[in-house]
Amino acid sequence: MRVIVLVGAVVVAALAGISFSPRYWRSVSLPHWSASTLSYDFGRAPCGSVIRHSFEIRNDSDRAMEIANVTTSCGCTVVSPPAYIAPRSMTTLPVVLQLPERDREMQVSVTVSSSSLPPLVFTIRGKAVEECSRSVVLPPVRRMETSVTEASLRSFGASPVAIRRIIFDQSMLEVQAHADANDARDYKLSITLLPLTTTGDVSTSVVVDTDGHTFTIAVKGYVEKALEPLANPRHAVMKTRTVLTNEHTRDSVAYNRDRSLEIALPARLDFEENYEATASHFKTLRNASVDRRRIKELWFDRIEFISPAAALVLASEVDRWNQRVKGKLRAKVDTWNPPA
Repeated sequence: MRVIVLVGAVVVAALAGISFSPRYWRSVSLPHWSASTLSYDFGRAPCGSVIRHSFEIRNDSDRAMEIANVTTSCGCTVVSPPAYIAPRSMTTLPVVLQLPERDREMQVSVTVSSSSLPPLVFTIRGKAVEECSRSVVLPPVRRMETSVTEASLRSFGASPVAIRRIIFDQSMLEVQAHADANDARDYKLSITLLPLTTTGDVSTSVVVDTDGHTFTIAVKGYVEKALEPLANPRHAVMKTRTVLTNEHTRDSVAYNRDRSLEIALPARLDFEENYEATASHFKTLRNASVDRRRIKELWFDRIEFISPAAALVLASEVDRWNQRVKGKLRAKVDTWNPPA
């Protein structure tokens, strides 16, 4: 009976045009994919930088393979997977990793899933370090003059830094890169502040793309303006200094060459009847707190009237500065009007 069933199956298969030859079985390939490598170690990279790497995935079968899902173990990772992988072809899986702003060992996994195959799990590991300076301060410069400083790009591996592009505000800066004479793997950036017609704080950035890393360098500076003589002779000490540019503070705020401030509060601190001058001086105090800039002296002797609201705000801003800068603000009250 079994012989009859087997012969019948062979006859049916022959009528259907199916061949049982070994050649037929060799031509059929089951779904299968592979990766050239499942891990990438970026070594050491500066905190806050961006790591880019592309993994290679190969479809070893004769039919297109759909990538059903991609998950990561960290929200700091962005993956751009293709929808399909063509038969007998290879594709890339670009991965972008944003490093934290502090020292930390990193290990991030990326899981790529297909509906018919076991998932592929890729791993990126390394360490974020604080070894690369990401901010530079330009020397103070007068209006329409230039200022130059340098920044270093340090290699975090055995291979030299390979710069792909440098992005910066060309209306404000000029940036040139050259190999470090002491270490051919590293680069020096020459950053020049171009002549500006405006005065005050300068804040911009330089972004350097290298193979594997992105460096963002914060650039800060100050464009000075000579201080006009003050009407009050008690403040003659401020004549040789430079000031922040503001029509309400130009005769009462001095910016010293050691980047400290001297602030002479206006005669009337009142939000209702002298709002602009009051708000401008409080804004100067707030900016000093944000920038962690030292205030050398705070002059009270011009004050003739201070409203309760302004007094509260002044106390708040002074306390904010003391806590943020970790300093002790000195108030000049030698000739302050006691009734005020």
